[in-house]
Amino acid sequence: MKVFSIAIFFSAILAANAIFPYFIVAGLLGAGIKTVEQIVSLESDEVYVRVVNTMGKDVEVTADCASGDDTIETQVLKDGDSFAWKFSPNFFGNTLFYCNVKTSDGKSKGWDVYKGKEDSKNWYLRGDGIFTGKEDGSDLDKKEDW
Repeated sequence: MKVFSIAIFFSAILAANAIFPYFIVAGLLGAGIKTVEQIVSLESDEVYVRVVNTMGKDVEVTADCASGDDTIETQVLKDGDSFAWKFSPNFFGNTLFYCNVKTSDGKSKGWDVYKGKEDSKNWYLRGDGIFTGKEDGSDLDKKEDW
């Protein structure tokens, strides 16, 4: 009787082991599909960055902005002018955009306008510093001194 039970036990294990790899493969394929969906959704998330000159009357700003992969054309902004660009962050989430600005009244500054995994930014250049805020210019938060 024990020999028969052991034979049934081993045949059940062999049958389970024959099917088990298929469950592993199916599970990995399912995980792969989710990963692909996550990658596709990440790459389609566009980020919007805008720089606004609110320095005051007669103060022009020259702005040079770039990332490791892209350079934005040099912009010269009069008071109230702005420029913006949008892009898709890279897969690794470490996209970095920076700007270097010079003003006609002698100020200059370089700073990171996007460091990855952040919401879209509106940057306001003012006489007392560089601020982020809402698109309408409200809720300003000082981020940089000149």
